[in-house]
Amino acid sequence: MTTADLVDDFDPTDPRVVQDPYPVYAAMRAKCPVGHGSRFGGFHVLSRFADVYEAAHNPEVFSSAQGVTVPDFGNPMTAIPLEIDPPEHTRWRHLTQAWFSPAAAQALEPDIRAIVTRQIDAFADRGHADLATELAVPVPPIVIARMLGFPEEDWQYYRRLSEMMLEAAANEDSQVNAEQALQLFSYLFEALEDRRDNPRDDMLTRIVQLQFDGRPLTEDELLGITFLVAVAGHETTVGAIGALLLRLAEHPEVRAAIEARPELAFSASTSPAP
Repeated sequence: MTTADLVDDFDPTDPRVVQDPYPVYAAMRAKCPVGHGSRFGGFHVLSRFADVYEAAHNPEVFSSAQGVTVPDFGNPMTAIPLEIDPPEHTRWRHLTQAWFSPAAAQALEPDIRAIVTRQIDAFADRGHADLATELAVPVPPIVIARMLGFPEEDWQYYRRLSEMMLEAAANEDSQVNAEQALQLFSYLFEALEDRRDNPRDDMLTRIVQLQFDGRPLTEDELLGITFLVAVAGHETTVGAIGALLLRLAEHPEVRAAIEARPELAFSASTSPAP
């Protein structure tokens, strides 16, 4: 099967697309910037930045309220504020926006550096490692565990549940998806209930104490916010770190430039993939 075949009936879960999506995206932009896929009930995909930008700013036509993932992740709760359209989206976002500000991120830097250093120290003496599984995969969920207030060792548990939900969704296995979702939401609910009774200086406690329009949040709303931070908050970062490390491996001249001038690291981490 050629790249053109992958474009004609686009499937984001196809292993060939997952392995290297960029040629498929490039072919889609060149051939027909609005792609279509027949799986998961049928869907369309925008491949050009200008079109994606326009859609993101036109919620009346391109609503997020019915879900934002292909395939459907199987989340029984509304992921807040991701799956809420403006103007309510803006009001919900303001509740938690300060937790993810640049200043808040900078305050986390020492802890994150310590986590990354610890992961690297675990394999440095070997002289080699699978950087995807030994660095990119564990760091984001460990950081999220620290932020939320989960026991750090639990990161493997809730990451495994989220991965199984994703896999079940891709296989269109609603039963397995629902079973994993139930386990994950039970875990999150128990953690929130604990903070209600035993508040601490962590994000779970701040979530429990949130109010919207002067009222406490419902259980579904609390779970919707916590789910988004716990799962969506790290899944994309795992992919971004892995892609960055791969790019540095494939382009030694970029790696050499960063080693010579470490201040270039930030721009390298925010540059688009080729």
